[in-house]
This record gives sequence, C-alpha cells and structure tokens, in this order.
Amino acid sequence: MNNATTNIKTDKQLVPAIRFKEFEGDWNNKQLKEICSFFSGGTPTSSNKEYYTGDIPFIGSGNIFDSNVSNYITEEALNSSSAKIVEVGDLLYALYGANSGEVGISKMSGAINQAILCIRTDSEKIDFIHCLLVLNKDKIVGKYLQGGQGNLSANIVNKLKYHFPSLPEQQKIASFLSEVDEKIQQLTKKKSLLEQYKKGVMQALFSGSLRFKDENGNPYPDWEEKRLGEICDYKNGGAFENLVVDEGEFNLITLNSIDIKGKLKSNHKKVIKSDNSLLEGDLIMVLSDVAHGNFLGLSDIIPDNSYVLNQRMGALKPKIELIRIYLKTFINYNQKYFKLMGQGSSQQNLSKGDILNFKVLFPIIEEQQKIATYISSIDTKIESVNNQITQSQTFKKGLLQQMFV
Repeated sequence: MNNATTNIKTDKQLVPAIRFKEFEGDWNNKQLKEICSFFSGGTPTSSNKEYYTGDIPFIGSGNIFDSNVSNYITEEALNSSSAKIVEVGDLLYALYGANSGEVGISKMSGAINQAILCIRTDSEKIDFIHCLLVLNKDKIVGKYLQGGQGNLSANIVNKLKYHFPSLPEQQKIASFLSEVDEKIQQLTKKKSLLEQYKKGVMQALFSGSLRFKDENGNPYPDWEEKRLGEICDYKNGGAFENLVVDEGEFNLITLNSIDIKGKLKSNHKKVIKSDNSLLEGDLIMVLSDVAHGNFLGLSDIIPDNSYVLNQRMGALKPKIELIRIYLKTFINYNQKYFKLMGQGSSQQNLSKGDILNFKVLFPIIEEQQKIATYISSIDTKIESVNNQITQSQTFKKGLLQQMFV
C-alpha cells in the first residue's frame, strides 16, 4: 500500500498492522459515549392517518443507506410522538430488525423511529467511527443478539470501547477507505447499467424490433413459433431422500444447488446410481421459486453425465438442432408465463403440460447463434464487473481488519 508501513504488533503496542508512515505512537482506548451523543426516535400513532400526509421524511431501519423514503409525517405527528429529527451526516445505527447492527451515514434530514439510534460527534470524526462500527458489526451482533434474539440499545452502543488515533490519522484512514467505497459504488452503478442494457436488448430482440442480418447484409427468415414440446423432451426429477450416501455416483441437484442468479453451484449431495440420470447438454429447469429470488426458468446446461434431479427440478433435452443458450435466454426472458402457470401460492410448482405448451419464438440456427453470442457477451461483461465488485469488497474488508487496532 502506498505511503504506508507494516508493523509487527506486540501485546503492549496499540498500533494497527498497516499504518501511514507519517504517524506513530499508540492509539487511545475510549468508550463511544466519551466522544459521541446518542438518541433514538419513535413512531406517531398509525391510527391517525393525517399524521402521515406531511413532508418530513420518516426514516425506518431499512432506510439508513437511502437518500429518499416512501413515508412522510407532519410537524404535528413529530411533536406528538417520540420521533426525533436527524440531519445529513448523522450516523444512523439499526438497533433491531433484520438489519440489526448495520450503520449508515444519513443522506437526508428527517425523523427516525425507535428502531434507529442516531450517533452524533464532530464531523471530522464521523467517518472513522462509521468504519469502526462497520468493522465490528459481527462482533456486536454476535455478543448482544445471540441466536437472533433481543435488541441492541443506546446503553449497549454507547459503552462500546475502541482504540482511536489522533484526529489527523483518523481523517487519513477514513479518506482512504472512502476512495475504496467510491470505486465500489462506481462498479455497482456500471453493473446496474449493463443489466438495464441487457434487459432492453432482449426486449428489442424478442419483440422483433431488433434483428440480425446474414453475412451478406440480408434479413434472416421470419421466426417460427413452436411449442416447447416440439423441440425438447422433458423429464421431471425424483425423490432421492433415501438414496443419499457418502460416496454416491451421482450429484443430486436440488433448489439449494441453484444460486439466486440461476447458476449451478459446485457442491452437491451424492446419491447412488439412478436410471433417471441426466445427459451432458440437458438443460436444468427450476420448477419452484421458493427462496430463490422468484427464479423460475432454465438454469445451467449439464456439463457431464454425473447428475440427477430431485422432484422440484426438471430437465429439457433438445430433440432438434438448436442453440441451447438461445433457448435458455428466451425462456428466462419469459418467466412471467411460468409464474402465471405455477400451481400453489408459495411454491408455484409447474406441471409438465405447462412446460411443454410454452410457445417459443424460433429463428433459424444462424440467427439463434448470433443472439446467443451477443447476449453471452453482455453476460460476460456483467460477470466481470461483478467480480471486480467482489474483489474490491474483499480488499476493503482486509484493510478494515489491518488498519484498525
């Protein structure tokens, strides 16, 4: 790291493992209440609907990173409740709920409810304390919310004790980490724009407003419409609960084998040999959307012959010449059909008839290939940016662990 040195810490030294070279000396140990003030908010009574027709942003624990909210209250609501006003730059700490222990720097002025603790200190120190609380989130939650039970409180947070360097060193550390955060934000925005672009391209392609041409610049023939049953054989998975062994011959694919992006994970249970095994090139079909980001459609192409499916998964085996990536892209673009056909309010399991009756727009093989290649190139760019985000986040995590005592 530029302009930094590596220290070998002893039990008596209160210095970080990585430090900017212009600083020296031990860090001082202090409780947050020595340098910060604290208050939480409240909620105006929900029975008075007029309270929620004002222009004061009402910030909940799910809004601590946001620059706008969906709920607003009136001045009267604020004065009649324990809700308190926070300002831009205040630290907002989630005391309970799904995001307990998360902390953000407020991007707006507004009223907070009782699930948020506002932490105020000198503006020059706020970024450093923010970094400290982010770094120690898991420790705090693990200690005070064991098993997910209980709530954090101002009394807990204000007694937290950490090591602090001089103010100039605090500012230098916080500024450096802010540059890393900015890079992550830029990459995240780039990924979002690529995903929006992909969505627009697919909409244009499958609506017919965007078409590829052959090598002579001529349009390809009109697309045909075929039922999925005309171009693929389908088979459902089975129940393997009693067939699981330590060293089975086949990898069992379940809903837990598919990640939220529809990608096949590498770790699988092993089952004994089955007559229902998949063949290389089969396409995995997800029949249920339970806990998988509402994913219903085609997942990965089977890479070899060592896989079997459980009953919530199906497989498509093309019986005519086609480009598998094209078919996968088209089906996943039309998830709405499968959601509407899904049976059951929670699992949305699909029937064989629903699947085989799905209508596929089918260009000739050359145009299929061009579409698949183009969409895959966008996917590659998205994956590359996502990897950069992951690497930057890992880099930041390492810095947090080594630049603080």
